[in-house]
Amino acid sequence: MNKKLIITFLSLIVFITLLINHNNILTYIFIKNFSKWTEHRTNLESLNINFWKQTIKINKIEIRNKEGFFNKNVFEAESIFIEYDYKSILSNEVIIKKLIINQPNFYFEIKADKKIVDNLNLSKKTLKGYSPKIYPNKNNDKNFIIIELYIKNSKAHIYYSKNNSNLNLNLSDMTFGKVGNLNNESDKKTQHYKNVLELILKDIFMRIPDQDLKDLIRKTYKFN
Repeated sequence: MNKKLIITFLSLIVFITLLINHNNILTYIFIKNFSKWTEHRTNLESLNINFWKQTIKINKIEIRNKEGFFNKNVFEAESIFIEYDYKSILSNEVIIKKLIINQPNFYFEIKADKKIVDNLNLSKKTLKGYSPKIYPNKNNDKNFIIIELYIKNSKAHIYYSKNNSNLNLNLSDMTFGKVGNLNNESDKKTQHYKNVLELILKDIFMRIPDQDLKDLIRKTYKFN
């Protein structure tokens, strides 16, 4: 058989295999990279990508908790819907047209024995001499902008070592516009994603009915 014909035939088989199994392949890549980025093991039920509509839907994502804590997960969501601009994927600024997070659950745990320990390692940042992890510089850092961000039907679950169960809180639905990771000097007029996280934390804090827990959080994390 002609060598070029063999190569063409094999290439066609590989292409068809990728086309049929692209969701499985991309799911594996997503889980591996997301686990590395969050430093938590990540699982999801399925990841569906529609290249024509430029959408991604993630079903039942779970970000596992660290060992030694009460809850199985640190975060979970029923589904995440993403509509993106495919032209921006290969640029230095990825544009997410719409991001909808449905039924997210946030799990925060505090152990107050000899010292304060939590499952997000936030308490370490309040200690004297704390040095944040330094990441190597990249030649081409990726920026992103989320034009519309919706967080729907969310709940927070707080486990405090003095109690034997979670404190369960229903949170407000939230809508944000132009969220990204650009610095304040940018002319894009976006709000940084860390500011969005801070608003979510404030919503959680204001709903805590246990005054002792509120005082502990305020003292430990300098939270007002």
